[in-house]
Amino acid sequence: MKLIPETIALAGLAYMGIVISASLPILPATIPTHFNAAGAADGFGPKDMLWHIPFVGLMLYALFTVIGVLMNLSKPPTRGMTLDRVISLLGWVKVVMVWTMAYLVWATIETALGHITGINSAFAMMPAVAIVGIAIAHTIGGNKQPRATDSV
Repeated sequence: MKLIPETIALAGLAYMGIVISASLPILPATIPTHFNAAGAADGFGPKDMLWHIPFVGLMLYALFTVIGVLMNLSKPPTRGMTLDRVISLLGWVKVVMVWTMAYLVWATIETALGHITGINSAFAMMPAVAIVGIAIAHTIGGNKQPRATDSV
């Protein structure tokens, strides 16, 4: 099960690298580097700054991976389902963070090319809503599983 979020997160990192590599030759010299609360571009910089977004995504991926590995290494002998659910949740949060960065790459490129006027104004709430939804799903799904102390 851990392979699914890992694969999806890695696909997001690959997507960013491919899209940026393919888009750099056609992008204008100056691109949006910041969007205000309404979603409009209000900061600009050189197009090479676009690589900062996947770098942040990669750092988030690495951070959540290290936390997951450390949690796995520190598992107590009486490890219950709760720790497994937290580790699984962490994997899905990693997916949300990486694909949030991927959306920013796409929106920045599309804005720079004039195809859209900026990011969706609801964008700021989307990662939080997704993470809360994942946490609720893990909580509900976890309650359906037998506990380690339950007799089979």
